[in-house]
Amino acid sequence: MDEKQKKLCLILTIITLVFCSSGVFAQQLEVSYPTVMEASITAQSSLPDFALYFFKFGLALGLFIVFLSLIISGVMYMFSPAKPDLVAQAKERALGSISGLLILVSSYLVITTLNPQLSVFQMTPVENPQIEVEKREDPGVYLYNTTGCPDGEENQQDHAIYKGTKSSIFDLGFYKNKIKSVKFVRNQQTGSAFVAILYENANLSGRCQYLNPNTPCHSAGSFAASVSIHSYDFSPSDDGVYFFRKTCFNNQATLNINNLISFCKENSGGYLKVANSDIGGIYFKSLDELKFTDVPEAEKICTSYSSAGECTERDSQKLSGENISSIIINGKYRVVLIYFDPKAETSQATSNQIWSACQEFPTPKDSSGLGPQQIKWEDIRNEEGVVPNYVVIIPVE
Repeated sequence: MDEKQKKLCLILTIITLVFCSSGVFAQQLEVSYPTVMEASITAQSSLPDFALYFFKFGLALGLFIVFLSLIISGVMYMFSPAKPDLVAQAKERALGSISGLLILVSSYLVITTLNPQLSVFQMTPVENPQIEVEKREDPGVYLYNTTGCPDGEENQQDHAIYKGTKSSIFDLGFYKNKIKSVKFVRNQQTGSAFVAILYENANLSGRCQYLNPNTPCHSAGSFAASVSIHSYDFSPSDDGVYFFRKTCFNNQATLNINNLISFCKENSGGYLKVANSDIGGIYFKSLDELKFTDVPEAEKICTSYSSAGECTERDSQKLSGENISSIIINGKYRVVLIYFDPKAETSQATSNQIWSACQEFPTPKDSSGLGPQQIKWEDIRNEEGVVPNYVVIIPVE
């Protein structure tokens, strides 16, 4: 058989093997394949199973070829006396076989020793990561028509009357007397807190309930007709609040706030400044504890008389009663004058309870936001028959 015939036979053999193998795979492995190094494949085997099988099959085949090559080398060495050049061929074949064996063993050791999982072919399905997103409520003040400040988005939608941050409601209208609980949600990013005061009458007057922002949920008195809502200022930097004994009018449009304050100091018969440094957090004082300064001597009240009935000692008036006639709010503050009735209330006056009568400034009618040039006590005196005895000042943003 010449060289051309040999090549033709080799080509025909390869084609025959390809068609035979394709027929076998087309029949979904109806022929049982042998188990090689505890690995086997069936018709239900997956792609990783095939890869593992042929890896171990190739390793076993390589070992078999090495073993067979070593036998051939031995046979060639045995027949070397008859043909001396076989010694060199035998040694070369044996050396190549041993090298191949070392390569196979090294490859297997690398795969199984450094990471045993590399010898296990698996296809792990990729799952979408389950990321739990923390549900956070929007910061602000929540007004509910049910008790207990309900949790959950559906409950809030069913029972929330209002949700806001800096909007005062001067008239609740349909929701008058229906607020039963109030919840504060602080802004976690900025740290902002909120304050709210419920009023019995529209336009922020009448009986009121101040709600401490440090308490997340409050029970409301179910009497509110208006609500004052503000963002609390932890670091106020404004001037303060001025209380004047006499009304302070000045119609000069050229006067700015500082000039107006100077004018009122000279013409109001005495004043009291509650400076920003005095306010601190929330300023809560009895008006009996506060006195006007710079009151003209002749206008001070007499505190001591001589035997002849002449005044020997005088003192400045207190801010209680109807002695406050004007207020100038020089900065971002809310001023609430309140009346606390110690007989009607069950506990002493504190900064977190229902007060008998209240009036907040600036009022909705105060377009300048500076406070009243002339305080009218009709809302408190005519409706409640009382005058304020406490003052609350809240710094707001």
